[in-house]
Amino acid sequence: MSWGHLITALLVILAFTLLAASMPNHQRQLFGRALSSKASRLVRSGGWITLLLAFAFCAWQWRADVGAVTWVAWLMVAGLLLAFYLPRREALPRREPHPAVKAPARESQSAGADKRSPVKALIAGILLLVPVAAFAVQMLDTPTRPLLRADALHDSIGPWSFSLAQRYQEPPRTDIIDVPMKKFVIRFCAECDSEIRNAYLKIRKPRSLRAAGNVFLGRRGPEKEVDIMIPPSAKLDDGLWLTVETKTGEIVQKKLDMERISPEMAAYIKNM
Repeated sequence: MSWGHLITALLVILAFTLLAASMPNHQRQLFGRALSSKASRLVRSGGWITLLLAFAFCAWQWRADVGAVTWVAWLMVAGLLLAFYLPRREALPRREPHPAVKAPARESQSAGADKRSPVKALIAGILLLVPVAAFAVQMLDTPTRPLLRADALHDSIGPWSFSLAQRYQEPPRTDIIDVPMKKFVIRFCAECDSEIRNAYLKIRKPRSLRAAGNVFLGRRGPEKEVDIMIPPSAKLDDGLWLTVETKTGEIVQKKLDMERISPEMAAYIKNM
């Protein structure tokens, strides 16, 4: 499980626990007594705020579309955990001022529990756990965003800071015309977007803007992607060149360490 899923799980479970603690029935289960109206409102507000915080974190971690699905899935997991825990919590021994008065209720509760069918409980548990298991499998297959990985490069070119990483941690892929290609992702600082027109990436130092390589493109959000071609005669000394074109026409270039950004591409070039 990645740190993103762990943080989301903790926030959602905390939020559901606060919401449950704001209800009188669950207050007696959790605390043995009912809270005041003011305390209940504060706990309920804390639960909703924590839920919104969890959603904001998911949207930041996986973007709005995938983040919303992940958030809803963790809501389901947290709800199931509390659904199984709270009835068990209700049966836990608690200190009561008059234990003799409580004894008949415990007998009644035990008698009611004996009437429950273990087969029905097993079937209900399986039906509830099926979507949880499906989500767990999907969660394990969800990769970490490239710019959040440890191999991402955080640097600056001119006055603009950026983060750059390979999209997939694998050797270059060969397209239909047998040309090896490699995909990269970049994100500039929020203030940089108003000053930068385009950013380009290629192997070997470009001689002009027309030969600056392929341009980074993005349909949504601050992250942009590019597919670059690996020349047959490429060498590690050629370097990976980032070119930035500003809206005023200024051109800024920087040579990046190929082995630092993509060890897989560097190894591929060595074996060419």
